[in-house]
Amino acid sequence: MDRIKLLEFLFEKSRFGEGLTKIEFFEKQKNLEFEEIIPIQIMKIRFYEKLGLYNEGIILANRLLQNRELSANPLFEIDIFIEMNKILFSMGKSEKIVKNLLMAEKKLLTIQSATELEILERMGDLVTLRMGCFWQEGELDNALFYAKFNLDIRVKLKKQLDIANAYNNIGVMYNAKGNLIEALSYLNQAFKLYSEINSTRGYSKTGNNIGAILIQLGRLNESLKYMEQSLEIDYSDGYMEGIRVASQNIGEVYWHKGEYEKALNHLFKALDLCSKSEDGFQFSEILVPIVAVLLEMNNLKLANYYLHQLELIKNQEENKIIQQRYFLTSAMVLRKSKSKGSLSNAEDLLKIIIEDDIRYHDITVMALLLISEILIDKFEKTNNLLIIEDIRKSIKLLVAITKDTKSYSLMVESLLMEAKLALLDIDFHFSQACLDKALKIANDFELNRIKTKVLNEYDVFLENYSFWDKISKKDQDNFKRKQLNMIKSQIRNFFSPKLEEFEKGEADTPLLLILMQIDGTIIVSQEFNEEWRINGMRFNIFQMNLYKYLRNYINNSVDFAQFEDNKIFLMKIGESIACYVYQGSSNSAIQKLSKFSEVLLENQPFLNKIKESIEVNHEIDLNRHKSFQNWIKNIFTTPIGVEII
Repeated sequence: MDRIKLLEFLFEKSRFGEGLTKIEFFEKQKNLEFEEIIPIQIMKIRFYEKLGLYNEGIILANRLLQNRELSANPLFEIDIFIEMNKILFSMGKSEKIVKNLLMAEKKLLTIQSATELEILERMGDLVTLRMGCFWQEGELDNALFYAKFNLDIRVKLKKQLDIANAYNNIGVMYNAKGNLIEALSYLNQAFKLYSEINSTRGYSKTGNNIGAILIQLGRLNESLKYMEQSLEIDYSDGYMEGIRVASQNIGEVYWHKGEYEKALNHLFKALDLCSKSEDGFQFSEILVPIVAVLLEMNNLKLANYYLHQLELIKNQEENKIIQQRYFLTSAMVLRKSKSKGSLSNAEDLLKIIIEDDIRYHDITVMALLLISEILIDKFEKTNNLLIIEDIRKSIKLLVAITKDTKSYSLMVESLLMEAKLALLDIDFHFSQACLDKALKIANDFELNRIKTKVLNEYDVFLENYSFWDKISKKDQDNFKRKQLNMIKSQIRNFFSPKLEEFEKGEADTPLLLILMQIDGTIIVSQEFNEEWRINGMRFNIFQMNLYKYLRNYINNSVDFAQFEDNKIFLMKIGESIACYVYQGSSNSAIQKLSKFSEVLLENQPFLNKIKESIEVNHEIDLNRHKSFQNWIKNIFTTPIGVEII
């Protein structure tokens, strides 16, 4: 293995310290040609960057660029420019990078002696740097464009490590925009590729990024596994940047879990590593959760100290994102301080963030959540109904932002808050519309854990809707206060919703199943309770209302309805529609109906009976088809989780 290939191998395996040692050994040898000296020095810059030795890397790059012999091989000059700008990016110096990129791109276009693949490879590096600059400036659409442009280039070059890096970068951009599902899709592709080529650094990097998304999905323990694995790999490789990222992410997980001492231990480790790199952008990013955790621990004095550190960075860096982080963190501290005028000042700062044209997803969302929480506090003190309208505007904007960014899990959380707000005005129609949207999103994007939460809240809605006119004014007021408290709880756990409490496995009680044509003609029906016997009084009264529920389902996509104190769920199965009447858990009810649909569509004999029933327009008598009747009873009377024999 020649020297350059050995160094590239060590770089890909994240053995950066060993790489520098090898270079020092090579530099002592006197038989090196110029064509080998420069590539070795370029590799040295790369190792410096990964080890956080930024000043050493910049000094070496500038010294190499002054070498007159470089004019004979302009590709070397481009490579040095690229590596120097990677260091500047790691230091958060995006304004310097843009000038260098323009110079490097012009020079690249004038090179005559290089092959098309050599030009394309350098172009990929320059495109990646442009992506990074737009990302740091908060211009996420432009950043995503260049991330995808880079992937196109890497696919043409057919280098698996570079393709994996490109997938990872696209995932990071989608995450910054709040599109968690799309982000996970790209990150999982990167994770798989890194694993196949045994790139520990890539495996670690993408593991951290996947973990960060799992935090937002409320899967904290799963997130922690990814991040701790990444941290272990980075410690083994001596990769300081990876240790910083993993430490920060793990700290944020413990913050959301409420384990504040552990959170600070990891966050301070990340801060210490970041301070050595002089990267103001990354430094400011870590300070936000540090201040938030200190405020949770009621350590206002130390929180103010780190807020001051953030202010110093804000004054040194002309960066909108850093400025927004400072405004957000200042508002957090002002809310906690409770001094005269502090809440109004906090509101003003948050409005600056919310109304800014440049939006960095996490910051804007956190600003909307914090201002909503402040407004709820004001309403509880004043009972001024105009404040409710301001809260509604904030949450409506939250729904819009999460929709625009395709952040589906956060959009569901926003819709659930909007549904609760509607109940304060006794607007059951709009509240149900929000719940229907939330349920549809959870279904469409297979957000199964949050779907359970939506169904739980739907149950609460249906129960209160049914009895609202029968409960006292005092109980109605208590219900409204409870909705506000639930919104506050959702705000505090927005990025890591506590979903475990909705997974307790409550059961439903089946009452009636009807399978019908789209026009309402019954194909088959089965009662599970004597009061609901076919052609009995309750059944006949229900049948008089059935067409109304069916039309609402077909025309307005309303899956749920209420009949007396019973719940109704409608689902399309093939060319027919099932109507299930039950009491208890909607989550359990839907799982049973889904199981019924799945098995029914695979049961050809019964499908033939249904087809025959539709052709002759005659209901199937289950008493004459006992095997089918027993099969239906088994599905709907067997608790979820118990195997059906």
